[in-house]
Amino acid sequence: MSFADYIKKNNINIFPNKINFIRSSGAPLKLKDKKLLESIFKKEIVFTYGITEANKLNTTYKAPKGYKKASVGVSIGPRLKISDGEIIVSGPTVFPGYENSDIKRKEYLIDDSWYKTGDLGYIDDDDGYVFITGRIKEMINKGGEKVFPYEVEKIVLEKFDFDKAYVFPYPNEIGSENVGLAVVENGNEITGLKEVKIELKAKFHLLKCRVYFLELMKFQLEMKVKFKEKLYIKKF
Repeated sequence: MSFADYIKKNNINIFPNKINFIRSSGAPLKLKDKKLLESIFKKEIVFTYGITEANKLNTTYKAPKGYKKASVGVSIGPRLKISDGEIIVSGPTVFPGYENSDIKRKEYLIDDSWYKTGDLGYIDDDDGYVFITGRIKEMINKGGEKVFPYEVEKIVLEKFDFDKAYVFPYPNEIGSENVGLAVVENGNEITGLKEVKIELKAKFHLLKCRVYFLELMKFQLEMKVKFKEKLYIKKF
């Protein structure tokens, strides 16, 4: 988004006729960033969803109902369905299996044809729009309660004017995990710890959650180490 911010700050004129559309994939694009890009380039943001093992799966491009908030659109061909909360896919673009791997096929293929993406989500029964809510490997086991970082981060970024948010686990005294949250303020709004914790308690019943307000450079540095136990971020 630094490119878009630079264009807006310096009042640079863009020639939208040179661009057909802008595609967003990978990490979810915040709604305010979507609006900013579309206002600058005067073009639609197209969302896509795909994985290496099955190529492109979904898109909002020419989807029957256009863009739907938080959705990656509808299937472009492959069959998708939900199995125990996980998105699985089948079709001619799905790879036949891993070579030279110790991973057993049944660990990533169901009935030898449905690939387990590792992504959690749901599909709207009415129109087939797919929504991704997180990754199985990122799930935090908080005393038997399942907490998905993406869902918490999404609520925090929508509720407060933070630039970044990252939810991570840290061990507790009973052998499970607690939930931590690191955020970077963008300088436009000052938010206190109390307000954030009230929101987390209301939405996710997270009574005990460490919240860190970080400087941007230190945030980027610590993301590289993924909050390992000996590298927990300190409060600033």
